[in-house]
This record gives sequence, structure tokens and C-alpha cells, in this order.
Amino acid sequence: MKTFSRVYDTYGQASQVVTELETAGVPRSEISVVANKNVSAAHDDVTEVSGASTGAGIGAAVGGAGGLLAGLGLMAIPGIGPVVALGWFASTALGAVAGAATGGIIGALTDIGVPKEHAEVYSEAIRRGGTLVTVRTEDANAARVDAILTRHAPLDPALRMADYRKQGWKGYDPKAPPYPLSEEDRQRIRAPYRGIEEPRMDWNRVEGNWKQLKGKVKEQWGKLTDDDLDVIRGRRDQLEGKIQERYGYARDQVRNEVDAWYGSQRW
Repeated sequence: MKTFSRVYDTYGQASQVVTELETAGVPRSEISVVANKNVSAAHDDVTEVSGASTGAGIGAAVGGAGGLLAGLGLMAIPGIGPVVALGWFASTALGAVAGAATGGIIGALTDIGVPKEHAEVYSEAIRRGGTLVTVRTEDANAARVDAILTRHAPLDPALRMADYRKQGWKGYDPKAPPYPLSEEDRQRIRAPYRGIEEPRMDWNRVEGNWKQLKGKVKEQWGKLTDDDLDVIRGRRDQLEGKIQERYGYARDQVRNEVDAWYGSQRW
């Protein structure tokens, strides 16, 4: 058996991964999800998880992406805050937290083969709005599962770590409070995911149609100013740089968002 873990910046990406894993024949019992509680508007007002609700629904089957949110149960993880989760790894993590096992969520991740420094990045990414998908599979199906997980742009832990450290993050802190997500961040992690389909195929289309497209760019990233758009002039490196500057996003997160935006355009 092989175990894979990936974190996605939006719930939609993770949900699509779950759908494709099930379509590929991965048993529902081998798929697990741990997501920031803000992936669902129903949990906006949740600041604490009571003992009565902790773990409710955690053991439920994934049940397909359409019902994924409905099957998620609430739990609290030190250093992250309230999360929604289901599946075998969520149960393992809940047990580690409830039993005060060494390392908690970090220990649960390292136990399944995630390097400790990557586990800390994954934990922080969930704290900031991300969704973790963990899957177990037979060796014969490992390449296919890995391809599905990679197809939908999971975060790069090394790049994300570098960006977090630039923002002053020093590593996993079990006493850290929940991350204060803005309303814009909440909408971003809940936004429908259209998939990524050869997003870098021909960026010249953007440069050549910049006058027509910059309004759509402004609509997608409202913090960009008219001066920013004049500087960008359709150039991808400038667009990514300005998004990172205005929003403070990590480089790989910006790249994934631009990929998704490009893929959503009707050329």
C-alpha cells in the first residue's frame, strides 16, 4: 500500500480530486479529507467545537463530491482551529488530538510518511483555508492516483514554506489561534472549480487581447488598480507579481489561481 497526501488552496480542487479518485476505483474508505471550517458558510460562526460535536460524522463515507460537504464532521485541531473532516485519516488525527499523542496532527502526518517540515506547512495551509486530501492505494494503482492528485495543482510545500517564512511564520505552533480569513478569502476557497486544462498553452492570447481581458482580470482580482493593469499589459510574470503584491499570496497559490483563470476563459 502507498499513502499520498496533498493540500489544495480551494475546496473545489479537493472535491474534484475526490470525484476522480472514486471514478478511478479507489474505495471510499481509503479517501480522507481535512478542510478549514470556512469551506462551508454553515460554519462561519463556529469558533469552538464542543465535545458533543467533535468528531460527529468523521467516520462517514466520502459519498461522492456532490455530498462531500454534507458528510464532513466538525473537529478541533490545536494550531489550526475548527476543521471539517471525514475518513480514515481524519479519525486518526482526531484520535491523536484526543489522546494527546506526541505531535498531534503533525505526528499523524509524519506517521503516514509526510516529512515533518512538509507536515508543518500542510497544517498551516489548512489553518489559512486549505483542504487536505489523503488517500491509500495499492501499489499497482499508485501512479494513477498520484497523477490525479497532481493534476489539480496542489500546493508545493517547499515554495509555500519559503513564502510563509517571508511573512514571519516560524513553524507549527499548537497554541496558534485560528487564522483570520477575510470575506474575500472565504469566497475564494468556496468558489466553483472549473478544472485546469492546458492553462499555459498559449499565453500570447492574453497579451494580444489585453484590452478586452483586463476588465475580466480586474473582476477576478479586485485589489488590482488601473495603474497595475497598465503595468501588467498582459504579461504573465507581471500579473502574478502584482497579485502577490496586492494579496500577499504565496507564489504557487498565485500561479494556480492564474492557471485556473486562464482555463476558465472561452477563447
